[in-house]
Amino acid sequence: MGRQVIDLVIKEEEQKMKTVVDLVIEYVQKAGEVTVKEMSSDLALSAKQAERIASMLEESGLVSIRYSLLNPGKTIIVSNMGKGKVKETEGGNRLKDCVNEIVCDMRENEKLLQETEAVILERLRKVENLVNRVNTSSKADKKEMETLEKEMEEINCLKGKLDDTAIDLQRRLQAFGDDLKLKDETKRKHEGIVGKIASLAGKIRRK
Repeated sequence: MGRQVIDLVIKEEEQKMKTVVDLVIEYVQKAGEVTVKEMSSDLALSAKQAERIASMLEESGLVSIRYSLLNPGKTIIVSNMGKGKVKETEGGNRLKDCVNEIVCDMRENEKLLQETEAVILERLRKVENLVNRVNTSSKADKKEMETLEKEMEEINCLKGKLDDTAIDLQRRLQAFGDDLKLKDETKRKHEGIVGKIASLAGKIRRK
């Protein structure tokens, strides 16, 4: 269970977070400014994915976002680095450090889970040998039975730690995903407030 969970997480997170973010940075850098709709179409992203990544880049200082008061679908993402070759900025480094930290943490947990899993498999082999000896023996040795029970207790303990580590990593990744959703929700609330202000201003002008 542990290895499968971590392998899947690493593949997904490295692709979705590292590669896609780098592509978006380069794309916006070269375009200078682009609408969310254009970026979604050109990079084969959903509008929500594009908006979330843009929000992360804005917090890192790489881009600015100009919200459309009358047409939220035409929100514009503006590069703060100018056109040309993509440059390493303090904001960009912070973003990449964040992604790299997540990937490194997953790899460390993967190594820990693999080591624990190897220990469990080795202990299981010993238990199987012991069970075979007990089954083929005409009389079960009390000491061997006690050893067998002790090994099984330790195996169950190790398995519990293995599962706990995998679950903990899943929770941390879920928290990271929830954080991105929270940022996206904050942005939508911001757009809603701006929209209400624009509507109120329009009513005042008509009066």
